[in-house]
Amino acid sequence: MSDSYKFDVTDGCFTIPAEEEFDIDEVVIPDGVKVVGARAFIGRTSLKKVTIPEGVTEIGDFAFDGCSELMSVTIPSSVTSIGKDAFYGCSKLKTVTIPAGISSIGARAFYGCSSLKDVDIPSGINGIEDYVFSGCAGLCDETGLLVVDNKVLCCRTDIKKVVIPEGVTCIGGEAFCGCIDIKEVVVPSSVTSIAPGAFCDCDSLETILIKGSLTTIGDSAFDSCISLKNVAIEGSVGVIGSGAFSGCTIMETVKIDEGATVVEDEAFYVCSSLKAIDIPGGVKNVGVEAFYECEALENITIASGSDIISDGAFEFAALKSIDIPDCVTEIGEAAFLSCPLKEANIPSSVKKIGANAFVGTNLATVIVAKDADVDPSAFSSDVNIVRQ
Repeated sequence: MSDSYKFDVTDGCFTIPAEEEFDIDEVVIPDGVKVVGARAFIGRTSLKKVTIPEGVTEIGDFAFDGCSELMSVTIPSSVTSIGKDAFYGCSKLKTVTIPAGISSIGARAFYGCSSLKDVDIPSGINGIEDYVFSGCAGLCDETGLLVVDNKVLCCRTDIKKVVIPEGVTCIGGEAFCGCIDIKEVVVPSSVTSIAPGAFCDCDSLETILIKGSLTTIGDSAFDSCISLKNVAIEGSVGVIGSGAFSGCTIMETVKIDEGATVVEDEAFYVCSSLKAIDIPGGVKNVGVEAFYECEALENITIASGSDIISDGAFEFAALKSIDIPDCVTEIGEAAFLSCPLKEANIPSSVKKIGANAFVGTNLATVIVAKDADVDPSAFSSDVNIVRQ
């Protein structure tokens, strides 16, 4: 094994040329370096130990990404920033001390460091992004959780019921993703947001109780929770993110509270057992394919408030009738495509109806405003369109 390699230090930034052959197992970064550069050691699988000297203030993005044999790294007290994916996939890394002066830790910085058993995390860090410790189950406490500054960052994979402690305010991105044994989750009233992917692919999750009010259920938060049947939210939810419940194929009911303002694209995509839903007046937009292929969805109430029913919003749903409120101004392309609609009340407020919006329905006659811009293919050719 060689004990030398080429490196570059420019304006205090340490890097190794990408083409440089490297089979070193231990590196001491020289004095005078201020930044361990982005991708400095990316994919250097021979590396086992790194010493970073005092004076370095930043460890760049992807700096040690994929260093699968790295077991030890010394981070000096001068470091204030650890970049995204900095130690991603360093699966043999066992201990890390994070300096007290650190101000930010980037997304996925220690993602997949599955051997980590001890991390000294100072309190008061304002910049811990999502996914920082995803897949680091060895860091969890006796409750099975890793909580830093009132944010759940990851969990132990063998737990079946999760009761998140009172005082936690955020469930971090992918904190429980892939925890296939979890069946039940209780979220206390202190939690105000569930980050993207927080519970994605929790195959056994059956029930979730949210005791408080949430500003956001993030994108793909419960994506592909194929056993999720009951979602109880005792408070309100502001934004239901894109794909939040996508692929929850046996979920039958969910309550959207009056506090909701947005149902994002694909929020309930292919929730094939969902039977009924009420969309409150605070929701201004039902997103693209929000209820796509909800093939059991026979009843839906849209309260006054929505401006737009987006493209494919209810495509392939089981709706037999729809009463569109007089605040809606636009119905997007394929919004009700292939729904078995026999009746559709379209108010005069609707000024635009997109292509294929009602194609494949059982409508015989429909009334639309005289001045509405109706795409020639909005309805099946045998539908009688009355303008008034």
